[in-house]
Amino acid sequence: MNEWLVGNEAMDRRLNVRRELQFFSQDPMSPLLEVLSRGPHAPFLSDDVELYKEGYEFFYLSLTRYLPALSLCNRWRSGPYFVWKSRQKYTPSQAKLTKKYRTIAPYLPYDFWNCLLHARILCDRAVALSRHFLKGRNLPSFSSFAEHKKFFRKGNSLGHEHIEYGDYIANNTDWFDTSLKHVRDKFLVHALGGHMRVFGYAMSGDLSLIISHSADGSRIERDKPVRHILVSVYRLAYDLYAFLAWFAQYGRSRTIRRA
Repeated sequence: MNEWLVGNEAMDRRLNVRRELQFFSQDPMSPLLEVLSRGPHAPFLSDDVELYKEGYEFFYLSLTRYLPALSLCNRWRSGPYFVWKSRQKYTPSQAKLTKKYRTIAPYLPYDFWNCLLHARILCDRAVALSRHFLKGRNLPSFSSFAEHKKFFRKGNSLGHEHIEYGDYIANNTDWFDTSLKHVRDKFLVHALGGHMRVFGYAMSGDLSLIISHSADGSRIERDKPVRHILVSVYRLAYDLYAFLAWFAQYGRSRTIRRA
């Protein structure tokens, strides 16, 4: 990656849908949620713990749609696609696979974007839980991951006790900056015209969204430098999961210490 090619890289291993969905079905924040749920809780109240649980559930459900669809599309590309391209006749199994592919293929970009949206929401819901162990007068945002991170990137500190936390948020969450914040803000919710979007498959079968736009933010024109952004939902899911696992371990140790 360089200044003209940013984002994350496609996963370099073959997708096993059953294995991956089983892995992501286990919320890595469970150890922290268990501690935070021990206090009094009003029935039917959507507090920050319940909102986080909803956020992870929605993110997981988006993966349960996207990953099987990705696998099916890749299977079609590896076989029936070449039969279709050469205008040959499908075998019965290829015809069956092609029918499934044509049913779900139009929804793959939708499911891709849906995963990004719920990943972004989950980030916001996660940092809301930090209010349980980050204390003081000058505190970061508890509603926006972007603002939460900006607080520490500006050099703000919560004292010696939370140096590790501030350093991690500021320097170990680059996956958020481009794949979620920039792409979601500039090319989905507040979309800029004059850019190109292409979905491309890696050798492993993973799918990446490739966004090309001029370096200065204007429309793409001849002789202007072009910047390319790569986004893999599959890779992003693992980056996000690793962050949640770290966050849970850190938050649980600080919460128990305060109890």
